[in-house]
Amino acid sequence: MNLVKKKIYIFISIVCAVFSAYSNAIGMSAFRIYLDQDNPQTDFIIYNHNTLPQECQLKLRHYAFDDAGKMTEYKGEEPLANSAESWVRFSPRKFTLTPQNNQTVKFVMRRKARSEAAEYRSYVSVDCGVEIKSDDDSKKEMISIAPKLVHNLPIIVRTGKLEATLNISNVNIKDGNVYFRLNRTGNRSVYGDVQLIEKSTGDVISEQKTLSLYTETSHSDFHLNLRNKNPADLILRFTENKAFGGTLIAEKDL
Repeated sequence: MNLVKKKIYIFISIVCAVFSAYSNAIGMSAFRIYLDQDNPQTDFIIYNHNTLPQECQLKLRHYAFDDAGKMTEYKGEEPLANSAESWVRFSPRKFTLTPQNNQTVKFVMRRKARSEAAEYRSYVSVDCGVEIKSDDDSKKEMISIAPKLVHNLPIIVRTGKLEATLNISNVNIKDGNVYFRLNRTGNRSVYGDVQLIEKSTGDVISEQKTLSLYTETSHSDFHLNLRNKNPADLILRFTENKAFGGTLIAEKDL
């Protein structure tokens, strides 16, 4: 192997090793943050599973959704009407996460007098990373890379009593899958899991977890694999996650 190829090989090997090592370096206690008048504050924990310190920064970002649930990043100068930014405060926003340690970030809902019942949403961007320096045997070359995996977690703030309904429609069985539509109405989002369940045993055949339909979205399409089961023996069920402000259940026979 000539010297140039050897150097390229060493560089690629280092990059692959670093990204493999740090892709799972950061762990989090939740992938959604929820606040309302009964739950005005919550703790969110970030873990460093690696052996090097992580420099972390948290900030709010915003995304918009269309009627069918398509997500796009919002880049406008004025905040979105449903932004949660003025409704929440959190700290710390910037910190060093030492190896094999964790950091608790506290989120608190701001109190506002005479506020109307509504749902607000932003995204907490969790940006953590380290700088790795590696030298070759001659110690004449240095490689500096900063692998990062940015997580964007929705933060939902609800003021007052809000309602939503959900139903399942457009069921179609094709190529070993069941295709269907979740339909949402009301003034709040829904968040939960959809499962394909065997009627006789109650066993879960397949599922999609942590699905969200936000207030801009009236419907969204999904599919699940039948796992070679007879469709007549199965039922579709969507169950809202009670920990995030909902108790809806929607069912549909295939």
